[in-house]
Amino acid sequence: MSRPTTKSGERIVAVIGAGVAGLAATVRLRCASHRIKVILLEEGSRIGGLLHTVNSNGFLIEEAADGISVDQSTGVWNLCQQIGLIDQMVSAPARGHQAMILQGNRLRPIPAGFLMMSPTRFWPLITTRILTIAGKLRLAMEPFMSSSQRTSDESVAEFARRRLGRQAYERLVQPIAEAIYGTDPERLSVAATMPRIVEMERLHGSLFRANTKERGARSSVHGMSASHGRRQDFRAPEGGMSSFVAALARQLPADSISVNSPVKRLIRRSDGRWGIIVRGYPPNRFIADGVILAAPANKTAQIVNSVQRQLAGELDAIEYSSRIHVTLGYRNKQLARPLYATGYFFPRSARKHVRSLTVVSEKFPYRAPQGYIQLRIAIAAWNGQSIDHFSDCELIEIAGGEVAPLLAIEGKPSFCHVVRHRQAVPHYTVGHLARMTRIDAHLAGCRGLALAGAAYRGIGVPQCIRSGEEAAETILRFFDTSILRKLSS
Repeated sequence: MSRPTTKSGERIVAVIGAGVAGLAATVRLRCASHRIKVILLEEGSRIGGLLHTVNSNGFLIEEAADGISVDQSTGVWNLCQQIGLIDQMVSAPARGHQAMILQGNRLRPIPAGFLMMSPTRFWPLITTRILTIAGKLRLAMEPFMSSSQRTSDESVAEFARRRLGRQAYERLVQPIAEAIYGTDPERLSVAATMPRIVEMERLHGSLFRANTKERGARSSVHGMSASHGRRQDFRAPEGGMSSFVAALARQLPADSISVNSPVKRLIRRSDGRWGIIVRGYPPNRFIADGVILAAPANKTAQIVNSVQRQLAGELDAIEYSSRIHVTLGYRNKQLARPLYATGYFFPRSARKHVRSLTVVSEKFPYRAPQGYIQLRIAIAAWNGQSIDHFSDCELIEIAGGEVAPLLAIEGKPSFCHVVRHRQAVPHYTVGHLARMTRIDAHLAGCRGLALAGAAYRGIGVPQCIRSGEEAAETILRFFDTSILRKLSS
């Protein structure tokens, strides 16, 4: 096999998949040592994975995540500083009621302090009109409910019904969870998707008590009130998420990135290195000392099948679903009344195709031309049937037809854009953590190989960045130990 030209003592690492995890891994390896040559291989025609910004008719449209949760204590903040982007990151402003939920034919504000399944304030839950008196009484019993004694995994739906009651689950938790994770909470593992919630129950026996104690602990640090502590911001680059991708790419030599280069398979060599078989990468094959697999799990399964079939089987079992977003632009004068929230959620009981709605131009005003609003609408079938066969025109008609009456919007949109991500969103179904334990065990026998991406330990951009950086650290430790073995032999 051939291998790329290297300097004496230089190590080669192949990073397969140029999404945000693969890019973060590549940047980390490049910063770690000038003696490491990284080759980033991407199957598609561009880097960034799902992250992509479209600028059309004055509308700045995100085709996937529209920002990043940034905390000064996390690696995301440090990475943004490293790539020179931190001064260009715009915070989403805090505005009154940030989200509403459809109940019957009315939109009602989500109770203040209700963060998914972590209620932080009692009174707003008691006064909300989303729940009946019976639902509120059941929710008020949460501090007195015993903790689960089960040792098996539990779904998000089971956990929410057990701790908060059926009504709170159906009217509050289900629409929010399904909008975020893109699938039925009955199938999602609570331990894999919301580990902090599970830990709160384990340590404090109650979600209410856990939040009360954590709030008290924050307020006692240095005599500061909780509201003056470190705040996690939701930010986005002024130029959109493609600016973030471009800033990462600028940290790398131009010849280290190869698009339109799908990896077909790996070969484990007798000398411990890896043969990479690539279609479109001259000369179609080369040798690497380490490999980071940052492609989707189903693609990764095909690549590793020839070297570790059990690992491939576990990866292939990770489920994915499609996601469809419709962006609509309206003139401000088409609004019969002001918009009171930036986010709207629709429960399954509403029997609508719209699952969630974001008023993007309220979060980030520069996303729409002056005098316009931008709505980003997630579409899915409420009855479980596929809507992939719907045409763009049909999806636009559905989105506008269901949303416009609720928001008192008059007339047709002046701008439309449809995004389809087919089988692109991984699901952490019940049993995911046990699967990850098996994956780690199989991976331990493949020295010099690491995994990164949304399919494993977090689907958000910060989690993907962390997974890429941790995969890079795994390869660096492997290089250190392999050098020590050679010196001692």
